[in-house]
Amino acid sequence: MPAADKPTVVNFWATWCPPCRAEMPLLQQMAEFYGDRLVFQAVNFKERAVAVQRYLRESSWSIPVVLDPMGAGAQAWGVQVFPTTFGFDGHGHPRWRVIGEYDWSSPQAGRLVESLWR
Repeated sequence: MPAADKPTVVNFWATWCPPCRAEMPLLQQMAEFYGDRLVFQAVNFKERAVAVQRYLRESSWSIPVVLDPMGAGAQAWGVQVFPTTFGFDGHGHPRWRVIGEYDWSSPQAGRLVESLWR
């Protein structure tokens, strides 16, 4: 799933997950801040497309979302807690995993994301 030549952040989430909903605005801000220097991909866990689309419309979230309707993606990546976020460098190598809600507006988060370029 990581994009070639650009660092990539992949976030597994669900609309029924309060911590996921809490961190969504911060993830949106992060994606906007880094712009085209960073690829951001959200993976929705086991929800119907219509429910996800409705939620995205209501929340004004513009980050691309991939559906994982059977949970196979989450299982393959070892995701057991939502949200879980992965960071990959520009070569597609995994660099970090954050399990649970995270303050993506913090200086620590900035250092974590910027480590994907090193």
